[in-house]
Amino acid sequence: MTDLTTELTPRETQCLTRIMKGETNKMIGNGLGITEATVKVHLRGLFAKLRVSNRTEAAIWWVKNGSPQA
Repeated sequence: MTDLTTELTPRETQCLTRIMKGETNKMIGNGLGITEATVKVHLRGLFAKLRVSNRTEAAIWWVKNGSPQA
């Protein structure tokens, strides 16, 4: 099995980190200086790479696999 964390872009990693802090897409966008629509694009890519369907599953993936920044 490949290490999926190496496939994440820096922006996807930032979005996942902020999901873990409980931030909404709007909060993530404001914090990163990007639009909410752009956040959604990054999250779709993140979900596809992690093979999850939503934020909750991404958070569970994080807990099981550790920080993608490792």
